Order: sequence, then structure tokens, then C-alpha cells
Amino acid sequence: RPVGAPAEDETLAAARRAFIEPIFAFRDRINANRDFVVYKTLVGFESVFSPEWEGDPMDHAAEEAYRNERITELVAEVDAANAEAWLKILQRCATTQSNDLATFPSFGRFLEELTRTKPEIVEAYFGRLGDDLANFLPAMLRGMEVTARWPAAKTRIDQWVSERRYLSQILWHQRFTEKIDVGLIKQALRYAVEDASDRAVLNAAVICAARSDEIPSDEIAPIFTSAISYFNSRGSTTWVDAIWAHFVKSSLATALSAEQIDLLLSALVGRRRIDPHAEYVLVPIAKRFPEKVIDFFGTRLRERDEDHVVEGYEDVPYSFTSLGLHLAATGPYLVAQSRAWHRQNAEFFEYRGGRLLPIVFRELTPQLEGLLTELLANEGAGAAQFVADVLAGYRGSPATHELYKMIVEAVPEGDPVLGAVEFALISTGGVSGAFGMVEAYQRKKAEFQPWLSDSRPRVKAYAEAHERMLDRRIAAEQRRSEEDLEARKRQYGD
Repeated sequence: RPVGAPAEDETLAAARRAFIEPIFAFRDRINANRDFVVYKTLVGFESVFSPEWEGDPMDHAAEEAYRNERITELVAEVDAANAEAWLKILQRCATTQSNDLATFPSFGRFLEELTRTKPEIVEAYFGRLGDDLANFLPAMLRGMEVTARWPAAKTRIDQWVSERRYLSQILWHQRFTEKIDVGLIKQALRYAVEDASDRAVLNAAVICAARSDEIPSDEIAPIFTSAISYFNSRGSTTWVDAIWAHFVKSSLATALSAEQIDLLLSALVGRRRIDPHAEYVLVPIAKRFPEKVIDFFGTRLRERDEDHVVEGYEDVPYSFTSLGLHLAATGPYLVAQSRAWHRQNAEFFEYRGGRLLPIVFRELTPQLEGLLTELLANEGAGAAQFVADVLAGYRGSPATHELYKMIVEAVPEGDPVLGAVEFALISTGGVSGAFGMVEAYQRKKAEFQPWLSDSRPRVKAYAEAHERMLDRRIAAEQRRSEEDLEARKRQYGD
């Protein structure tokens, strides 16, 4: 209690003690169990340590420092006399079931430090690890590789691989080791593919993406494509989520031949969505082969037309983070391919392949406008629906008006494509305020005024009819808004 503060009410003080004292008693009782203290030091990320009972909770850095001090103390306790007891402790810790990556870093640090400082003890454990503790073999191997006992450990690793044991763990050790062994990776991967060990094959793919600068290009390409081929044969794209962060920054894509890039893209066709992870895999490919990535989306469009497509399949995404910059460099090819896709299947194209051009060209650039203008000039009404489907992605932006004028001029009166033109020209987006729709339509009318002075008779006639339609909508929305406003005033007051 602060100095000078009034004395605490006795009843309240008694209630406080009755609440707190059992908590402290429970704390003291469980902390008297040494196995529990060891476990909470080595496993988990929400443990409460002694200093936190006496003061404020520790931040992450302070907790890490505290744990590391305790880990060093625990490592010092291990010796030949108690090695068997410690093996049982480690096996018990390893049985913890958790998918949270924050659960085991301290346990891994303990195993690595124990192996580095007392390799003979851990070496004696190798034949008796058990399945759970064997999952942490990479940490032990990292510790062992800096000791004089590494040659014997390497012989043991080679023996394990020949016996097809611990392939996933051995490959994960290769992900970080300074003693990278390409021959070992290739052999372990070959056995992993034969044994259908998804985790081991995935680890081999991660090695290639993360360590592409350390493995010769003539070696890394077949390793990587072997892993991808395996997952492709199983209809799985989990490899994307494992490698994307490394692949986008690595030189791996430059080590792959055009044929190997084709294999990689074909393995992505079945992915339900081109989400950011998949996009980051596509970016380094698009830097070398933008046309192949464009063709990849064409394949996805055709895939959706097949009966076997997965539910919720999204052939073209709704936006790109950075891929669009690389595809925009081949604008003519992209427009030509998009036009070809539209010829093959125009149904709902606005919501499918028609999305690709607007997400690549977020604004209607002079380049894209020129390409679409050329199409309309060459094909006339035949290209009108395609251009309208593409322009739908720009929500009636004034930049699209010249192309819409060309469509109006090209198609006969009553053509269904004119409905798409009208819908785009009156698209308002979100509105707010009592007279939000009125104001939005008035803006649309102001943007539309240049149409009225167009020299082409059909365009001018369309413009006059469209303006009359807008005037009717503005008047109707004005009446509706005034009525709604008056009704709210009568119900809720001014």
C-alpha cells in the first residue's frame, strides 16, 4: 500500500488473502516438481517464470534471455550418471502435440547446445530416440557438426539414408547446415519419392528454393523438378506455401530450363486460387517468360471448363500484388491471347478471362487503349463484346469512353452489347448521403457531355437517348430521396 494511503478495509483484505493465498500455494506446489519446471523451461511459449510472480511480465527479449540462462544451467547438469534419466525427460517433452511453431524453439536450442557441448551423450541416444524425439534430430545434427565426432555422425547419417530412416529430418538439417551435401540430398529425395514421404520431398524443395546460390545449377534444377513432379502427380500444391518466400528472392527460377518452367506451371494449374503465395512463385518466372505465365492463365481458364475442376476454382484472381508489372511488358501478346480465349468461350468472360487485363493494367493505359482500338478497327462488331467485357473491369471510367463510342458506332441498334455499355456508363460505385445517388448520376451526366458533340451520327443519337435516360433516373432518385428524407424527419425528427 502506498505511504499515506488509508488502511485497507479488513473484510476486503481478508477476501483478497483468501483469493491470492491458494494461488500462491498452487504455484509453490507445482514449482516444487522439478520435472514440471524443466518442461515449462524447454517447451511452450506462455510459461510463467519466477521473476514474473514478483514483478511485471517479461517482454519477449527478457523471457528469451531468462530461458537461455536456464537452458545453459540444465545442459550443465547432464552427465553420464544421469544421461538415461535425461533421455526420458527429452522423450516426454517431445511427445507434446502442437502445430504452433512457437512451442519448440527452446527445446531445439537445448538439444543443439547439449549436443555441441556433450556430443558423446547425445551420440549414445541416437539408437534409442523414438519417433517423437527423432523429429528434433536436425537440432542435434546442427550441434554435432561442429564437434570432433561429426565424421562418425556423418557415417551414421549415410547409414540412416540407406535404410530410408529419418529422411525428412536429414533433409531439414541440410536446409541449414554449413556442410551441405548435394549427393545426400539427391539420394534422400529419391527414396522419399519412392516411399511417398510428402514431408521429406517438401523439405527437398525448400532446400532448393532457400539455398539456390549454394547448389550448382545443373544439380539443383533436376532436384527441384523431381520434387515438384512428385507433388504434381499427387494433385497437391502444398509446395507453393513452403517455398514462395524463398523462391521469389532466389536464383532458382534462372536455373530452370524452359521445359522445366513448363513443368512448374503445369503443377500450379490445379491450385484453387492464385493467392499471394502462388503469385510470388510466378513473379520470377514472369521476369524470364511472361508469355508462359499468360498462357498459364489460359490453361486455367480451360481447366475450369472441365468437369473435374475442384469446387471454388478461381481461374483468374481479382488482383495482383506485383505480377501485373511483369505481364504488362507483353501487352500485345496478352491482348491477343485474351481475344483468343474469348473466341473459345465467351460465356461469362467479363467475370473470368476478361478480368486479367484490368488487373494487369490497373488503369486504362494508352498502350492498352491503342491495342483495343486496333482490335475494334480491324474486327468491328466482331470484337465489340470482347472489348466491352474487358472494359467492364474499369467501372465506366471516363478513360474508357472513347472505346465505348467505337463500340456504339460498330454494332447495330439493339445489339446486346449495348446493354453492357449502358451498364458501365451508369456504374456509380458506392454512394453516401441522403442524395448520394442523385449526385452520382449528376457526375455521370457531366462526364458524358462530350458524347453529345461527337461527329458520328450513331454515337450522337445514342448519347441523346442516354442523356434522357439519365435525366429520368436523376428525377426519380431526387423524388425518392426527398420522400425518404421527409419520412425519416417525421419518424425521428429533425
